[in-house]
Amino acid sequence: MGGLPTVEQLALITATLARTSNENLDRLAEKAMNLWLAARKRIFLADFGDEVVMQNSQWVWDKTRSYSDLGEDPFLPTGEYPVTRDQFLQKMMPKRKDRTAELAQYAKAFIRDTLRRRSGKDPTQEEVSEAYGRWKSYDNADQANATAKHFRQWYEQYVKKLRSDAGKASAKKKAETKAKRAKQAAEKESRNTKDEVTEIAQKK
Repeated sequence: MGGLPTVEQLALITATLARTSNENLDRLAEKAMNLWLAARKRIFLADFGDEVVMQNSQWVWDKTRSYSDLGEDPFLPTGEYPVTRDQFLQKMMPKRKDRTAELAQYAKAFIRDTLRRRSGKDPTQEEVSEAYGRWKSYDNADQANATAKHFRQWYEQYVKKLRSDAGKASAKKKAETKAKRAKQAAEKESRNTKDEVTEIAQKK
């Protein structure tokens, strides 16, 4: 479902509404558009946890790797359930488990990339926040581990990209600093040469 309906789609919804309503066509068309947008939003922001579980086998971030490459399941059948969103994130990122803001930051980045894959376009900040709020608890190990496998693949690639971007930014900054120093040295050399020429001319 795209961002906006085609003329034919909007006309079909309007005609359907007209069967049970005496309102004028402009009002019915407005209602048809609202119905379309509401349906799109509901599909786009399907309960986040359920969506990942339902799409289990298809939502593999790295097609070259199998689930067996991802290590042991982090959630055991004998564990305590339900597992909340925050408990899930703490389990997946133990080094950040006491950093609530960082957990939320990474979780929303995961959601943003997931929604982008689902719709083919960048979600808005509001859509990301709403999906974050819809992230449901997991009632058993199968549900939690299904999402964990996707999250682990995504996390590895996301962190790798962050490090790559940081390395590129650092290299760019070093190159700019080197170029600036070279320019300053050249300007200084030019001034020194000009001063020497002036001094020689004065002696003559």
